[in-house]
Amino acid sequence: MALFQPRKSTASLSIHHQLAFMKRLQTLLEAHYSMKEALTYVQFNKKFYHASNFLLQELGNGKHFDVSLAELSFHPQFVTHVHYGLLQGNLAEGIYQAVSFITQQHQLKQQFIKTIRYPLVLILGFLTILYFIQMYIYPNFLQLFQTAEQTSPMIETAIFCVSLLFYFLRISLMSLMLFGLIAVFIYKKMSPSQLMSLLLRLPIAFQFVRLHTSFFFAHHLKNLLDGHFSIKEALTLITKEQNQSILTQSLTEILSTLDQGDSLYQSLSAHSFFSDRLSYIFQTNESQALIRLSLDLYLTETFEDVTQTIEKLIKYIQPIIFSLIAMSIVLIYLSILMPMINMMNTI
Repeated sequence: MALFQPRKSTASLSIHHQLAFMKRLQTLLEAHYSMKEALTYVQFNKKFYHASNFLLQELGNGKHFDVSLAELSFHPQFVTHVHYGLLQGNLAEGIYQAVSFITQQHQLKQQFIKTIRYPLVLILGFLTILYFIQMYIYPNFLQLFQTAEQTSPMIETAIFCVSLLFYFLRISLMSLMLFGLIAVFIYKKMSPSQLMSLLLRLPIAFQFVRLHTSFFFAHHLKNLLDGHFSIKEALTLITKEQNQSILTQSLTEILSTLDQGDSLYQSLSAHSFFSDRLSYIFQTNESQALIRLSLDLYLTETFEDVTQTIEKLIKYIQPIIFSLIAMSIVLIYLSILMPMINMMNTI
């Protein structure tokens, strides 16, 4: 009965638990358990009971494993790699590739979050202090010194700078939130082709999406070539993913040009959303073995480049943030302390 079926909200797992769940499933499949036996075994773990039970019921109803994972809101890379693993007849290998990729991606994300966490806490704390100073302390000081015949230019400058900084940060925060909401709305409402047209007018966002599209294309293509699919078969399989994206739209266009007689190198190099370095692989290599090797090298180098870029960006961002906070603290200190010193000198 429907009342006794597990709900997706109950069965859904966090990314950490998804990784643990899929690792156990991979181990059991490699030990020659059937999918039903593996899920039944994993079901004994309380954390995975609802997810395993849901998957068993869905498989019993005739649904594919990758479709059931998507319904459980598993990471898209799990869904994609499981789909490819099923096509290749090696589900355990597909799960292994997904776990490796997501673990690497998750570690990079956690490293980035860990690095910026301290500056963000400082900024939020500083904004809170600045708000109370601006709203409660400065008005009293200004009222106190309005009766004075002269006010130090340093005091006026400090108060003006702090007020300007608070106003700038407040407007920036509101603008950032508004921009984020608009970006999410546009992303959900626009089709991939419309998004591509928009991104071509936004150079910074375009470069990021181009790198993202090239990387995931190389990643999926290599996995499918490892499964002994031809290049055209691999491209066709990627375009048939359930979640339509810029990658699937781009490859649909690539397939169209291939049908017209262009080579893959010509199609990729003429397409805006694939990098030149990726296109070059298909100009110099003809055998699939060499292409797989080149794609693997491309993925490794691209991931290292992204990691180094993020680390370099963080190295620049942190000193700038700390310097701004330090300067602001000095200005606040001067704007509060100097009037008191002036009053003491006039007594």
